[in-house]
Amino acid sequence: MPKHSKGDPSGRTSDHRQAAKSNVSATPEEYRFGPFALRTDRRELRCDDVVRPMERRCFDLLVYLLRHAGRVVTKDELLEHVWANRFVTLSVIAQCVLKVRKALRLPDGGEGPLRTVHRVGYRLVGEVVHRRLAPADLKAQVGGQAWHWAAPKLSNMPDAPDWLSPALGAFGAWALHNHGIAVEEGPVTAGEPPIPQARCQVAPGPMGFEACVDLLLEPAQAVRLRASSTSPFQAVWQAAESAAWLARLRELVTATNGERAELRWERLAALSHVPAPVLGKAEPLLSAVWRAQLEMSTLEQQSDLVMEAAWRGDPAASELANQLRFAAAQAGDAMAEAWAELSLAMIEWYQSRTEQVHGRVNRCMGLVKRAKGGVHVVRAAAIAAYLLNASGATPDQAEGWRQLQAPDTAPGSTAWRWRLLADLQHRLYGGDGADTAGAQRLDAWVQASSLFDGLQALLLNQCGLLREEDGDLDQAWQRLKRASDVAAHSAWKSVKPLCVLSLGELSARLGDRATFDDCIAMLEACSDRDSRRTAAVRDWMVARRLRMDAQYHAALGLLEQAVPVLQGCGRWFREDAWLMAIDTAMHVRSRGALTRWRQLLAMPGSPRVRARSATLAAMDAAIAQLDGERSRACQLVVQAWRGAPPSTAKRLLAMAAASALRWTPAESADLIVQALDQAGAWLHQSPPGRRLRDAASYRVRSSAAQGVAEPDLDTVWLWAA
Repeated sequence: MPKHSKGDPSGRTSDHRQAAKSNVSATPEEYRFGPFALRTDRRELRCDDVVRPMERRCFDLLVYLLRHAGRVVTKDELLEHVWANRFVTLSVIAQCVLKVRKALRLPDGGEGPLRTVHRVGYRLVGEVVHRRLAPADLKAQVGGQAWHWAAPKLSNMPDAPDWLSPALGAFGAWALHNHGIAVEEGPVTAGEPPIPQARCQVAPGPMGFEACVDLLLEPAQAVRLRASSTSPFQAVWQAAESAAWLARLRELVTATNGERAELRWERLAALSHVPAPVLGKAEPLLSAVWRAQLEMSTLEQQSDLVMEAAWRGDPAASELANQLRFAAAQAGDAMAEAWAELSLAMIEWYQSRTEQVHGRVNRCMGLVKRAKGGVHVVRAAAIAAYLLNASGATPDQAEGWRQLQAPDTAPGSTAWRWRLLADLQHRLYGGDGADTAGAQRLDAWVQASSLFDGLQALLLNQCGLLREEDGDLDQAWQRLKRASDVAAHSAWKSVKPLCVLSLGELSARLGDRATFDDCIAMLEACSDRDSRRTAAVRDWMVARRLRMDAQYHAALGLLEQAVPVLQGCGRWFREDAWLMAIDTAMHVRSRGALTRWRQLLAMPGSPRVRARSATLAAMDAAIAQLDGERSRACQLVVQAWRGAPPSTAKRLLAMAAASALRWTPAESADLIVQALDQAGAWLHQSPPGRRLRDAASYRVRSSAAQGVAEPDLDTVWLWAA
């Protein structure tokens, strides 16, 4: 492919600096177009007041297109002014434009204002309102004013160097700037209008250093925030960041405009920070910065705050949800009480307590039916249906919520996206009667969305699992990889381990060790790595890695720890995951593990669908094989394969059936061919599948069973890929 460059071989021209300078205005600017607003001082694009993250070069490209809105901008022009004639290919420009196009997707999923002029360039259509920002605009970023921020006071630090206090002050100002807060340094001038003040003090503490920020957002409303660290700089950073978070929370929560209030939870979910690269700071807890704000909020505002805390895995979420439930019951607010129950259901699911999830959701259902209709009811219904499906409820339990979901929910809205997630989840776990029509259309909408939050990670994950069920492994891997990337940047702790589990499972079956090792590294880096569910996912993944190295005994020990926790994870711990566990137990001839898992799988209240029945048959086949009943084992494997509904598990069971049938009389050759055909892509794209294909091909061609060697257990069952 030809590469574009002008000038010297290094790919830079003599006017490189001038070209770069022309793309970065000295005066900060704001562009408003449709539902979008872009500010160059913050390098931030918002849609309906929700941040749309963009890479640096993509942001520069969009700014250039906005400055020249209405006319066609050629590719050579973009190369000169955005890339400053660096040595890049046309495909680099095309990829950047594609990312911009996704960022400009409309809230209803429609096409944004960016148009392609074939073989010429690109044009931004529609009205664009441009203005240069005055100094007053730059200060009015939080609460309409800048903050007073002085150098921290050092206490009990007599040996501290003179430069430490101003250096810490500059570091705290950097943290505030990362949240879009302008800083006015120095003392407060007498007689000037009251503006937010943040006074910081640093002193030795139990962890090394403690930074304390007294934040005065309004007269007579002081909040004290503390942070401890081994470094005074990190302590100041964390304390300043918590102060910025409290200010942004206050701005989000106190919005009274109907549309802004409607998007409150979506905006809370997007509330993130840009950590200092040298610190690697984890995202602060909501409960650590919102206590004062919570006391002044309405029940509706508290509902969104508490629900967001539940999805973030905040340790204080359970206490706050119970407080909200009590206050809502006292006030007779059925919707707020329902949201409190739903928040508690989310917390129970995060902690893998399935039965409690179902009880909470049922109580929520009764409360929602008493509440007034509207988008909050639709959203609650969708989240409840999702939690029921995700925790392994029967399809009938989740189906009851559909009557509460209004069909005219605006596409692209939070309620619509939750309803879409419940729909995708139902398609995956809807049992024999699940409606799979239209799945590609839903998948296309999710792929086109430029949103970058925890809900988007869940949507992408469900689309990937659906693609895997359809046998499209390449598309499934792409979607699961993207879901894992989005989840890694999301504040929702409940999402990360499950998205990693889905990607890791598929990568392991395809023999993709590099991606699989990256998944384990992501789990090790999780801030909640010691939580019950994340620890179980990590044990499962490490067991998978040990299997790859043929260390089956060590793998089985970890699986026995993980299975009791993961079996309550609904569609994330699917029938094909059970097959891997069965296969591992067979490798070490552990009949005890198989018996214990069978009892767990057949517990009262477990969904009685074809997929679960097929898994139980496969487990019985494994036990029969270990008991030396080879003929019965083969019959049970074939029964499991034929009885399973179309799914990933059915394809893997087909591989197991073909593997077992290899050692039966020659007249079963047609059955082997049928099983191999149903194995689909797994037979060609997974290493065990390729081995089975070669061995089965030889077996089918043989005219009789004579001369076939006695099989070893390790080569009979090839369903774990």
